[in-house]
This record gives sequence, structure tokens and C-alpha cells, in this order.
Amino acid sequence: MIKNQGKKFCQEILATHFSIVFTITIALVLIFILIYEIFQKIQELKYYDASLRFTFVIIVLFFLYGTLVYLICRLGYWQRRLNFSKILPEELDVFLQGQSLPKVTYLIPSYKEDLRVIRQTLLSAALQAYPHKEVVLLIDNPPLPQSQEDRNLLIATRQLCQELEAQLRPMQQMINQEYQRFLRIENPGEEYLIQEGEIISKLLSKTAQWFQELADHYQPQDHSEVLMVEKFFLAYYRSLGESAQQFKTKLQAKTIHRGDIQSLYQKLASIFQVKISSFERKVYENLSHKRNKAMNINTYLDLMGKRLHRKLQNCGLYLVEDSQGEILIPDADYLVILDADSIILPQYTKTLTYFMECPEGQIHAVAQTPYCAYPNPSSFLERITAASTDVQHFIHQGSTFYGATFWVGANAMVRKKL
Repeated sequence: MIKNQGKKFCQEILATHFSIVFTITIALVLIFILIYEIFQKIQELKYYDASLRFTFVIIVLFFLYGTLVYLICRLGYWQRRLNFSKILPEELDVFLQGQSLPKVTYLIPSYKEDLRVIRQTLLSAALQAYPHKEVVLLIDNPPLPQSQEDRNLLIATRQLCQELEAQLRPMQQMINQEYQRFLRIENPGEEYLIQEGEIISKLLSKTAQWFQELADHYQPQDHSEVLMVEKFFLAYYRSLGESAQQFKTKLQAKTIHRGDIQSLYQKLASIFQVKISSFERKVYENLSHKRNKAMNINTYLDLMGKRLHRKLQNCGLYLVEDSQGEILIPDADYLVILDADSIILPQYTKTLTYFMECPEGQIHAVAQTPYCAYPNPSSFLERITAASTDVQHFIHQGSTFYGATFWVGANAMVRKKL
């Protein structure tokens, strides 16, 4: 399989080289012909015709420049794919079993987004296979809506975080309860380990079943929700089911150790260990009300790590810093900035955190994964926009090859603490 992939990548590199040479050759021939015609028109004193041809040459050069930029980035993309080295799952598992994992906060700016869109974005962040995470929905809707429709949307958006946390809480409590009970047992014997193995095996199967039921009741209405069901709920169902089956085999062979059971508990706990909340900057008079996503995010960043107090004055509600305040905005080691219409796959956080924490990643302030459009869109217009997004994917990854990466705003992990 790897050999076939390498052959395909080499073929793409060769095809891109040919396209670059072909484009440059055609461009030179075309420009030579047009310049020759321009000089002819000038000699004939037809300056208007000459100026038209000169303008046409400039336009063609701009198009050719864009084409060459894309082809060069495409070449860099396939070069990166050819030499790409994956992080092994075993390395990530060892990393997650560390004692001092950094805390990650997901900031999801939202302005009058559809509830179904926000729901799947929140779930994709909340169900990351990573512990020590918090999800914050930054609601930017007007706090005093003018229409009943906007008022209903704002109320429903506020309630959504509570509903999702309530949906995840039973599984979180059940897993944590069993995990804490297991940790209280010191030096268990072989017979007791087998009993604990049966408990964790059942817990794995029960969690897998929970994800299958979630997939059955989700009722996707478009291709993005189909992807959510497939890449999250069913992926977790299959992964946890396989882990349960593999552990049962070990259990029957009586080759289990305490560390095996503990790592499975950590794996389950990491999925559901999350706090989901929302924040509205426009409710407070002393916070910025500028209408852009960046200010929505920056306002919350400025409050992180502070204890605050709500203060009601004649002109409105204020949020002021107070060491005895009732509100504490938790700080974080890393931030994940995520658009409300995007989803991140389950391995996103632990992969990027692993990279940022390793020695060669210490110099980086921002990391992100390739950004792709949702596959299989139903409308023709969405297929066109999806194609432009996928072209951007080639340009983004190709630029990285040349050390000229740019930040795609849909998602990114940002280092907050040095």
C-alpha cells in the first residue's frame, strides 16, 4: 500500500513538472507573438490597437502568474506527501499518559449561526480524544434582538451548551466513578485484575454502544452531518468496539497488567472530560462591541485567567476585574480557534498538542492541520466553493514545503503560555 502511494506521488510530481514546463513554454510563445504584433501596430501608427494588445499581455501575465503559483505549490504539496512521516498512535498514547498534560481551550466564535451547525462544531470539540479541555462558545448575537426569530435563536443558542454538557455528563460521571474506584486499589492480585478487566471490557462495550445510539438518533440532514456521524460517532463506536474485543482476548489469555487497564480508563475518560460553556461580550457595556470575529476572540483572550465581578450601573451591566469576584475565566496552555461551521476530527487536539510539546515544536506559536471542504455536497454552487477550498488546501500545504505557510482562519492551535 505504501509502495503504491509512493508511486502515485511520484507520478503527480512528474505531471506537475510537465505542467510547469508546458505553461512556461506556451506563455513565452504567446507573449512573443503579442509583443511582435504590438511593435507592428506601433510602426503602423495604430497606437490604440497597440495599447489594447499591451493590456491583453498584462492580463495574460497575471493569469499565468496565478497558474504558476498554484503549480509550484502543488509540486511542494506532493513533495511533502512523498516525504511525509506520520506520528505513530503508540507515541500519542504514551504522550497522553503523561502526568502534566497541557490544558486546551476551544474558542468558537458564533454570530447567528444555525443551531445544527453549532451543535456539530461543539460536539467535535467536546469529544476530542484528549483530557483537560474546555469548550467556550463565543456568542456574538445582539443581546437585545429586534425580531422574535432572533430572540428565539439567541435563547436556544444559550441553552445549547447546557444541553450538550447534560448529554455527556452521565457517561463522564460513570467512567470517572469507575476510574477513581480502580485507582484506590493498590497492588491488586491476579484474580482481582481479571475482575477489573471484565469491568473495563464492559465499560468499553457500553461506551461504544452509546456512540452507536448517538449515531442512530442524530438524523443527519446534509452531507456535513453525515460526515460528523461517520468520522465521530461511528468511528468511536468501531474503535472502542475493537479495543473491547482485543482486551477480551488478553483477558482470556490472562496476560493483562494494571497498566493496560489504567490506560483504557484514561482513554475513555479523555473523551468525556470536558466543560462546555458560553460567553457574550455584548452583554457588558465596557467590553468591545466591534462587529468582527477577531474582536470577539480578543475580548475573551483578555479576560482569561482573571477573576471578575458583574457590576450593574445606570448605563448598563459592566464586567470588572475583582479578586473576590464570582466569575473566574479559566486560563489555558493552548487555544484552538475554531469557526462555528467547521469540525475537527477526534485526533486533532492530541496530535497538534504532541507536536507543539515536542522539542522541535517548542519554537512554534501556531499549528494547524490541512483544511478541506465537506465531501459530497448536494448543490452545484457548493461544489464550486468546495473545489476552491480544496485548491486552497494544495496551496496551503505546498507553501509549507517552501517555508511560507499562511494561517487558514477556520482552525488553528495557538500557544498561549510560554
